[in-house]
Amino acid sequence: MKNKAFIGIIILLTAVFFLFSCGKKNSFTAPSPAPVISTNTPADITPLPTAVNTATTTNTVTRTVIPADSSTSTPTITITNTISINSATVTLSSTATLTQSNSATATSSSTVTMTHTATPPFTETATPTASVTSTYNSPTLTVTVTNTNVVTYNSGTASASTNPLFSGVYGNKVTITFNCGSISWQGPSPIYGTLRIIVPEGWSLPSLAGNNAGYYEVSLPSGGQLVGIDAVDRTMIIKVASLPAVTGKVAVTYGSMSSGGPGAYIPTSGNFTFDVSASEMGDSTLPIAVNPQVTVLIPTPSATPTNTPIIGEGTITVIPQYLTQNTIGNTIMLVYTAGATAWTSGADGGTIRITLPSGWTPPEVEEGYAGQFSAVASSGASIVGLQEDIMDMIIRVKGLPPGGTVTIIYGYKKTGTEPGFATAGPGTFTLLSYVDPFGADIHPIASSPLIHVVPPTSTVTATFTITPTHSATPTITQTSTITQTHSITPTHSITPTFSITQTHTFSPTITITATATITATASPTPTVTNTATPFWEVMGAKGISKAQADFDSIDIYNGIIYVVYRDLGYSEKAVVKKFESGSWSFVGPEGGISGGVAYDTVIKVYNGVPYVAYRDDTKGFKATVKKFTGSSWQDVGTGDVSATAAYDISFGIDKSEGTLYLAYRDDTDNLHIRKFREMIGVWEEAGTTSPSVKTAETSLFAHNGYVYVAFSDPDKGYKLRVIKYNQYDVSGWVNVGSSSGFSISNAYSPSVFVYDGTPYIAFRDTGNSGRVSVMKYEAAAWSYVGSSTFSNTNCDSISLFVHSGTPFVAYKDGGRGNTVTVARNKTGVWEIVGYDISAGEAEFVDLSYDTAAQMPYVIFRDATASLKATVMRYTGSY
Repeated sequence: MKNKAFIGIIILLTAVFFLFSCGKKNSFTAPSPAPVISTNTPADITPLPTAVNTATTTNTVTRTVIPADSSTSTPTITITNTISINSATVTLSSTATLTQSNSATATSSSTVTMTHTATPPFTETATPTASVTSTYNSPTLTVTVTNTNVVTYNSGTASASTNPLFSGVYGNKVTITFNCGSISWQGPSPIYGTLRIIVPEGWSLPSLAGNNAGYYEVSLPSGGQLVGIDAVDRTMIIKVASLPAVTGKVAVTYGSMSSGGPGAYIPTSGNFTFDVSASEMGDSTLPIAVNPQVTVLIPTPSATPTNTPIIGEGTITVIPQYLTQNTIGNTIMLVYTAGATAWTSGADGGTIRITLPSGWTPPEVEEGYAGQFSAVASSGASIVGLQEDIMDMIIRVKGLPPGGTVTIIYGYKKTGTEPGFATAGPGTFTLLSYVDPFGADIHPIASSPLIHVVPPTSTVTATFTITPTHSATPTITQTSTITQTHSITPTHSITPTFSITQTHTFSPTITITATATITATASPTPTVTNTATPFWEVMGAKGISKAQADFDSIDIYNGIIYVVYRDLGYSEKAVVKKFESGSWSFVGPEGGISGGVAYDTVIKVYNGVPYVAYRDDTKGFKATVKKFTGSSWQDVGTGDVSATAAYDISFGIDKSEGTLYLAYRDDTDNLHIRKFREMIGVWEEAGTTSPSVKTAETSLFAHNGYVYVAFSDPDKGYKLRVIKYNQYDVSGWVNVGSSSGFSISNAYSPSVFVYDGTPYIAFRDTGNSGRVSVMKYEAAAWSYVGSSTFSNTNCDSISLFVHSGTPFVAYKDGGRGNTVTVARNKTGVWEIVGYDISAGEAEFVDLSYDTAAQMPYVIFRDATASLKATVMRYTGSY
């Protein structure tokens, strides 16, 4: 019975499974494709999830069925995303390819489980189980993203103007003129916009050094403020503030030969493009729509008759022609004899440039230094400037007639104690010499002089020495003395007898004879003179401020250095410090003396009392003047110093009487000058009426009852003007010089100083390629002090001080990486007191002078000290 029941169950399960197998179709429902999610990752392969369906049945027989089916479909999905980034439109076009491979696997199995229990009555349990598993493979989704950049161009344009350009030669020059678009550039400095110009590959690399082939200059013919220039690989970088919209222009002359360079070298002919990009604010630039192109030709020999005088003419001789290697204290004389052309009589004169051999002492115009050189011209000509450039001596001469001479002494020893110059190894060296009788477009002369440096020759010199010796030599002389004695003895006898007795006495006599032998010995006696070697030294340590220091100012009183600056480490407040007994200390509170953020900070010391002027944002940006009473800072006067916000503040004290003066421009660019007298106690207008002029940048100096104000006049094309006021004269403000301005073109960074009643002015003149110009007012006219081209181009942050009639000027030197340079004019010729005084780029340069110790001091924001303030002074004789 038991076996029959078991067999029945098996048959029943088999039938059910058979029916299930035959009735079930081998088909499946493909899972829906996973959603496609757009990403920015190209070629992304995204697996879809696995779908599993399980069915369970009961059978009495184990059987496996594996049906299979598959299908493939390839849909294409395109995704387009548009993203706007910094005014540039980026279109992302994505193509997705979906390959779907589906397969179904049906697995059927049955399991019979029997359980026997030994204790009767027994129970038989059978549990047949059947399962079906369907598996679907995930489709593969391949997404390919294609990025399409839609660039927004800068609205400016650029053009190129050239003389014919030739391949394989130097002397090429290209002027790229950038025209501002519809948006004005941000300003004033330190806010600026940026222009970048990339020269074609293989051309001379852009350079800021005037003697390099790729030297470039920048001018702003239609306004704006040149903040700085740089050269990085093939890129010229020009930073400009306040460039006017539409009319503003930036003219960049690449391959300029104005400072003695040979002009750009172009290796091949063809058409070339200058890539130009610009930004109205900051350093990030966008390309312009159309870049300027130039054509370079293959040079063709041609003969063109002209009436142009031959340049590069004349001869140079050198005396002596032989020097000894590795020696110091040398001096040579070079005599240039002009050719048939008369040299220009213009203020800047013509140029002689002589290159010294490598390894020799670099040339120096400063007195007392090794390598010092001097020059003197004959026949009524005059030397208008001396300059050194690495190993080059540059002499500017005017009025030299044909056949006239210029004598140049290298290793000049004015007093006979100067160190001369040092030679290097042996050999024959050419002193490459270049001239231009009309300017600085120099060319080599036909035959540059040679000088021979030879090894030392062994020499035997006979020396006669006479030594004075005093010696006593005893001499013994024997002398025999015979003494005859006659004795008569009377005898009383009838016969007298006479006896004669002879006595011989021997007495030696000693005679001492002294013979002097004179020997003369010449012994050199060294004389040691302690002369301090001139150098620029840091006062205390670099970076005296807590953080970045702006609007730096300095003044000296009785050897004590006083400074003021805006310190970002103290919430941008005005901070005052002094240097005394070898260390810096705060004058007043450490956290600053202003109520809020300070601008245009200036310090002046009168009778030992420091005064500070600045603009304060907590007072509506009005001017504030404070003085230190010994324990605290107090406001000077009652009421407002300025009626409105005050910009570009200039502050001075007439030390003959103690009157304070402050100049500023208001919101509408009108110039205001205020004064304060202790007896009155309030600030008042200086003069019976306002000067009624506009200003862009201003400088003030008070002296013996007069106050002079120099300013850049927007109504006169930003030319420089000077006005003065005599507080004892009711006539009011009067012009010093032309009321139309006396600079060549736009004048910036003016600094005025009055010495012994004579006003001096230093400024940057864009009409003079941004050089430093120094002028003085004499005989009812402004005239240049020395050469107008003594500095490099693109200088800024200018400060002037005149001591005993000698003007000193400090400035940020655009030709030397915007480091600090100080120059002076003591003898009618500008001399460099120090190049690269700052180790890196400087801003807010200010100059003062210790009249007792006769030492110049400078303060500046130091890029090598985290933009903190650094103070340095010139130490030693000069």
